[in-house]
Amino acid sequence: MYKVLLVDDEYMILAGLQKLIDWKSLGMEIVGTARNGKKALDFIAEHPVDIILTDVTMPVLSGIDFIREAQKIAEPFKFIILSGYQEFEYVKSGMHLGASNYLLKPIDKEELYHSLENILKEFEQAKLYNQADQVIFEGLLGRWIRNELQEDQLGRLLENPSFNISENSGFTVVLVRNKQLKDWEISFKEACRSLNQPLFLSLNEKEKVIILTETENDKIELRLNQLNEAMGNNCLFYVGSQVKNAKKIYTSYKTALKAKTHADFYGQPFTFNTYKENEITDLTLSGLITDLNEGIFSKNIERISKEISLFISQLKENQLLEAENVKRLMYLVIVNVYLQFDAIESEKFLNKTKALFDSETFEELAAVMETDLLPLDELKKQLLYSDLTKQTIELVQTKYMEDLNLKSIALILHVNVMYLGQVFKKETGKSFSKYLNHYRINLAKELLLRSKEPVNDIASRIGYQNQGYFYKNFKKLVGQSPREFREQIR
Repeated sequence: MYKVLLVDDEYMILAGLQKLIDWKSLGMEIVGTARNGKKALDFIAEHPVDIILTDVTMPVLSGIDFIREAQKIAEPFKFIILSGYQEFEYVKSGMHLGASNYLLKPIDKEELYHSLENILKEFEQAKLYNQADQVIFEGLLGRWIRNELQEDQLGRLLENPSFNISENSGFTVVLVRNKQLKDWEISFKEACRSLNQPLFLSLNEKEKVIILTETENDKIELRLNQLNEAMGNNCLFYVGSQVKNAKKIYTSYKTALKAKTHADFYGQPFTFNTYKENEITDLTLSGLITDLNEGIFSKNIERISKEISLFISQLKENQLLEAENVKRLMYLVIVNVYLQFDAIESEKFLNKTKALFDSETFEELAAVMETDLLPLDELKKQLLYSDLTKQTIELVQTKYMEDLNLKSIALILHVNVMYLGQVFKKETGKSFSKYLNHYRINLAKELLLRSKEPVNDIASRIGYQNQGYFYKNFKKLVGQSPREFREQIR
């Protein structure tokens, strides 16, 4: 409802105006009356109004002077001048101040109704313009935080009156979600406006963005608490890093997105969620899985299961690693397990790794790792291997980096090379050279994930003296070059 104030020094005029037309049918309500300009000025200092009908000649403060002073202290409003005389100076002054109409007393009902209808049309037109301006403004804010504005465009954006920037100002991007409401965009925008927070935009139905011109944590928390209270304490905030330079706003937006992804992955969002970069090095990865690998190398089923459960519990408790790094770690664990059980070529390994990288939450990853992970069927097969085949596999696993072949293995084991080749292929289903090649390539996949070591150095470490031969075999088995494999996973 639009709020109307009536101002006239004659009581009967005030009473008559209230009954002259059906204000409610126009979407209007009379919120106050005043007998002179001074009392009217005092009223609007305390109460917002949208429309004022005022007499011209009144004691204490005339209608024209009242309007002039009111425009200095109140939000923009529409007004109609009332007068018992068609005096040119009054008409001129009223129109100069922006009067919607000048009506002579006694007030004609139809003329007043028509004047108010015109004011309603002006309000609706202004609302459409404001909505269009807001859409454009939000679009520019969205392009700004995504680093899509040219320098001159950014300069014009920062000149917008909505930016209240001082020399010490900075910027913090915050993603906002609502835990309960589905259609909450209108209430969100109203809350932002009521808190004098003009820099906001809608990403989609679920997520909104506010840009704070604050970089101090206590002030940021205060502003977010105020917004949360205005939204019924149902908000979740993902707070980006603080930046001083408007050109670096994308940095803040990017860390806010990471905070959201991190919280979603672990499934335990707080009211305030932040993200801190963690540099994961080869040494860090190795340290995290050292104890687990010792268990894997033992091939003790109970110990491996226990170590995997402990490993997963530690990752979940710390919540330091982002999703992709957790997947990398768990992939390394699966590779090590299946290498030790000689099951790296099995369909189960492929299914497990696919399920691993398809997982979207930590709980899904944990389920992949804890449910039927161990290749027990392959272990049963190994138990049936002859001692000769078992010894050959152990030599491959310990001497793969050397210039290894079936003849050198036969010399170590003191057996006939042809006999060794026949037994090995019969029991494993692979020739020795194929088995060795597959083992080395799978080790290469692990090293490509676990380290930043150059590809050529990795090839040498696992026993390939000919780099071209390594690249050819890797692409044949994996379907990608070593570099493509590394980049795809990362």
